[in-house]
Amino acid sequence: VTLVKAEASAAAVGRNGNGNGIGMTAISAVDLAIWDATGKLLRQPGFKLLGGRTKSSIPVYASRLYAQPLDTLYAEAKAYAAQGFPAVKLRFGWGPKDGFSGMQKNIDLVRTAREAIGPDVDLMADCYMGWSMEYARRMLRLLEPYNLRWVEAPVIADDLAGYAELRALNCVAISGGAHDYSLHGFRQALDMKAFDIAQFDVNRVGGIAGGQQWLHRPCRRCSRFRADAADTRRQFQTDTPGIRHA
Repeated sequence: VTLVKAEASAAAVGRNGNGNGIGMTAISAVDLAIWDATGKLLRQPGFKLLGGRTKSSIPVYASRLYAQPLDTLYAEAKAYAAQGFPAVKLRFGWGPKDGFSGMQKNIDLVRTAREAIGPDVDLMADCYMGWSMEYARRMLRLLEPYNLRWVEAPVIADDLAGYAELRALNCVAISGGAHDYSLHGFRQALDMKAFDIAQFDVNRVGGIAGGQQWLHRPCRRCSRFRADAADTRRQFQTDTPGIRHA
């Protein structure tokens, strides 16, 4: 009963498109706490509450690699590859205020990580919405030789036209959506073809119940963005506490 109420609350917010940062974050915290408490009471893991196993394994990636000296970055990236991670994600350390020298430092990070993990491990990079459009255009062209699986959040989350423009350059796949709070905004991003990889964060969209709405409603609206889309460049990634999976 409690889970049904939580789902109804998150669904109502998603339908109305009234989600805002503070409100949706609060709803997310309550919803996640309810799922956690329910699982403990029933002595069941979350995936069983959601209907049980649907596949034998889920691909995961190591989501760290902050900007640091290149020798330690190399060692950390190589360690993740040695542990069997099929993909790793790094964070860029420099932005528009750092000029071309900062661009070169960002490229050094990517080059070093790629050398450490080799050609068979996927590499992604997160910009934390810290780039301008001009800077992003220049960086994406410089990044093209390193075969990144995606560049995440290159510009501010609200600039959907900017995301669509960067995606249209076809240099590197673009991911976004992790800082969206309303289903209306997420649908708008899909309609504008703003992302190659559409992300959302259950800490921001109404918890697990809210995330279920985000997965199913946009997919029925636009078959091109089904969660199991045959086009492997366009897929959904959900960010859950402590786990990163694609």
